[in-house]
Amino acid sequence: MRYVVIILAVILSNSIFGQENSLSKNDTTEIDSKYDTTAIDFTVSSSRYDSLVSKERAAQELKSLKTGTLVVRLKTNDKSVKGYAEAGKQNIADRIIEDRKIQNTAIIRAFKSYYTFSKVLFIYARDTKRFLKGEKGVFLNDALTYDPSIVMKDTFFIIAEYGAAIGASIQENRYWKGGGKRGSYISSEANTISNSALVLSNRNLEQLNRPFPFCEAVYLNNYDGAVIRLNNALEGAYARLVFKKELHDVDDKQKKKK
Repeated sequence: MRYVVIILAVILSNSIFGQENSLSKNDTTEIDSKYDTTAIDFTVSSSRYDSLVSKERAAQELKSLKTGTLVVRLKTNDKSVKGYAEAGKQNIADRIIEDRKIQNTAIIRAFKSYYTFSKVLFIYARDTKRFLKGEKGVFLNDALTYDPSIVMKDTFFIIAEYGAAIGASIQENRYWKGGGKRGSYISSEANTISNSALVLSNRNLEQLNRPFPFCEAVYLNNYDGAVIRLNNALEGAYARLVFKKELHDVDDKQKKKK
């Protein structure tokens, strides 16, 4: 009888936590769709590890991106395609090529339709080294073909791509407990918070950290929704970390003059 009671208690506990998680996700989706920057404020700043240094760093990245460019890397799985083709499984190779084309087309369409925070350009992931070297002819048009007429005039950029997002808590815990400079972000302890997300990284392909909105989950291949939420999160973070701070600084200067 005692074991039955324990099992029932565990089931009830799981049921309650499942409802809480479901409610939280639905509430966030609804708030984002209404451009509620107050709610986005809470999302990007709720971590107890959001230090003043982290906020200043995120503010500078947001300001730079606002006048810079978001470069979206699109995957092609060239190694897998080559491997299957060499193994005589061309049908699988062709299927991978077609699946990636469908995915990449959807990603481009989503960013072109719903991303307004900054300028946005697209490259294939395989051309990343060429892009970082400043070579021309690496940017893609809407048809996923190279277009030499597309150039990036900005010096600041942030890279976005579809993939796995790593939780920020591991690096933050290590930083706050050890002090000093932050260690390497990726470690054996790092926890994957989503295997299906739009992830933002710096020019060294190091994932960005909170309070910068560094990722947005993609549900059921709905790239439109993910881009909308990412754009809202960037606008909300900019309003809180940059715009409100600038207004506060102006108020302080005016008070000092009086």
